[in-house]
Amino acid sequence: MARVVRCLVSGLVCICGLMLFFALCGGTPASAEPLGVDELHPSPPSNPNPQTKIPEIEDAVKAFQNRRFDEALKSLQAAVKVHPELHLPPAHILMAQFFAAANQAGGVRIELERAVISDPTDPEAYVILGDFAMQDRRVTEAALLFGKANDLLKTFDKSKERKKILEPRTINGLAQVSEARENWEDAQKYLEAFLIIDTKDTG
Repeated sequence: MARVVRCLVSGLVCICGLMLFFALCGGTPASAEPLGVDELHPSPPSNPNPQTKIPEIEDAVKAFQNRRFDEALKSLQAAVKVHPELHLPPAHILMAQFFAAANQAGGVRIELERAVISDPTDPEAYVILGDFAMQDRRVTEAALLFGKANDLLKTFDKSKERKKILEPRTINGLAQVSEARENWEDAQKYLEAFLIIDTKDTG
């Protein structure tokens, strides 16, 4: 379980600081302080004033702390709709992050599966599930997931910021799959593509 949670936390692009937040909350979520936007902001940070609180996010955190998960999801859906400038992923991806921060791997996987259904053209759930599969050496499953993510990214236009982050993660995942299969030709191809993307982002 811990490996699954670490994998998700390292892979998601939109929430930073939740692990620390829930660790401080301990076993008493109902009495914990709500998470402020200064501890919860997108990556890359797109909020021009990180000290400004986002009501929908705060409401989602409070509801999640009190195990009102349906209410938390509705608040996250509102946040995604009202704040496009933050480049948030779909609400079920954010809920998966909440469950990861609370060390509830079962909830993580359920929300990722729901993300695939509710947002079938969004590649992020496939990328995260691909990471899980590679962690467990389920190479064939990882290949299918990263391949699907790669196909979706070709026409993904909801957020250029998210696409810039998801593309290298997907290419890196395909490279790992090729290496695991000892397909060195494809591995080299994907690694070269990864380096090209990385150079563009840092150039």
